[in-house]
Amino acid sequence: MTTEGWALVGLLGLGLAALVLGRQLGRRDHAAVNVAGLGMSPGIVLFTSDACPDCLVALDSAERTGLPLRRIRHETEPDQFTSRGVTGVPVLVVVDRAGEPVAQFSGKVPPQRLQRAVQRVLLDWTPAGS
Repeated sequence: MTTEGWALVGLLGLGLAALVLGRQLGRRDHAAVNVAGLGMSPGIVLFTSDACPDCLVALDSAERTGLPLRRIRHETEPDQFTSRGVTGVPVLVVVDRAGEPVAQFSGKVPPQRLQRAVQRVLLDWTPAGS
């Protein structure tokens, strides 16, 4: 094999490694989602689909935070996806008391990053009735 051939094999190997690592980390870029007017301040807005296994994991993670949760399912509210710029699932947005996004995650939700975002919100919030 020529030097160019080995270089191509090396580049393909690096590309494959990056793809696998990206999937393992669950990092899929998604443009910022508009969550204005959903009444989640503070809280979590989660965009899901019934056919998405990662959505169930994201739902479980969101429920464990203790923050109010607004789940928007593509099957029942497709217009919310279109109007808010959601192009994939799951997309989870942590919203602060002012209604501003603190963090947004797409794909698999990294538990430590979600916990840090929730902690920032909790520092400035007490649940109703407390």
